[in-house]
Amino acid sequence: MKPYLATLILSVCSVAELCGQVSTPAAGFVRYPGLPVQAIYGIAGNFLLGPAVSGVADALSFGKSGGLLAGGGHIVLVGADGSTVADYASAENHPLLNIGGTLDSAVAWLPASRTLLWIDEPAKDHFPGRFSVLSLENSGLPANVSSVTRLATGAVRFLLTQADGTVAALVVSMPNGDLKSSDLLPDLRGPAYEFAGYFIWIDDRGLEIGTAAGINKTLPVPAAGSFTAERMSAGWVHLFFSGQGGTHWAINLADPNPSVFRLPAPLPAAGGKRQ
Repeated sequence: MKPYLATLILSVCSVAELCGQVSTPAAGFVRYPGLPVQAIYGIAGNFLLGPAVSGVADALSFGKSGGLLAGGGHIVLVGADGSTVADYASAENHPLLNIGGTLDSAVAWLPASRTLLWIDEPAKDHFPGRFSVLSLENSGLPANVSSVTRLATGAVRFLLTQADGTVAALVVSMPNGDLKSSDLLPDLRGPAYEFAGYFIWIDDRGLEIGTAAGINKTLPVPAAGSFTAERMSAGWVHLFFSGQGGTHWAINLADPNPSVFRLPAPLPAAGGKRQ
């Protein structure tokens, strides 16, 4: 196993043990650009930083049963106990990762190579699982994909931003890559993200949280600049705004009346100053 992955997995275990010892609910894991992955625990409005991982992740997504992480030339799926479920060598710098309530909901999109990864053979009898790989290089799928979600129907849904800023949802079947549907989501503006059945986007009204049926909640936009979203845990989503030096926020999608909360400033790298 690569040293990066070994350290990362051990850190997942240690954070789980730490949170259990202090009886503090964990909000999940957050990726601060250029810094090690941080564990976030505490309660909304009073978050604390846990131990840092000795490695910088290019992307991450955590759910109830485990997480997906990309970094150090690998994409790795880990279980809730920190064990390696599957490992895929990839030099992708900007992968899109998503995981739902179970490990077999894990999916990764590698835009540079137009490659889709998902887990079909989980770890069993001490042997690691493996990712299934599908090349969509000749599919005509645009490069401006902001989110990918595995559906229970044996397909994945891509959200992509069109030239006019509207968002289209493309559903592609697995494992053959056939396009099953292409629909405009008229209320959404790109970039848009999908987590746990909810869509997140920003428009002229504010920060929107909704479903295919419509907008559920409109919140004030917490910061200026473009934003990205990653799943911290089963309920929490990390929002990173690139403007004004970069600010980090979190939304609890498990709350029927969600709010947006500021995350702690990231811990500095060794020898550096706190950001």
